Amino acid sequence: MQLDELSRQHPELFPAGWEEGYLLCGKTPSSSKQGIRCQRVRLVAGAVVYTVAPTCVTPYMTGRTEEVEKALFLRRFHVPCSTASDNGYRL
Repeated sequence: MQLDELSRQHPELFPAGWEEGYLLCGKTPSSSKQGIRCQRVRLVAGAVVYTVAPTCVTPYMTGRTEEVEKALFLRRFHVPCSTASDNGYRL
């Protein structure tokens, strides 16, 4: 499984206890924003259930990474973003 390979390559990205094993707990309902279903896993060592989301979506499924990657890159250099007030609009 791809999760096993990723956990061996990047153990720092996975929660403590991952190496002891996990169980698949089904999938989430389809996201209303992106239409994507995520896999849910539970660690054998505990009762916490984690959601494994694809890297092609941003957190909370608010957008696709390819749509925001250039803006996020510019944020590294403290480039200010345009707001409604910058364009003469009042909020």
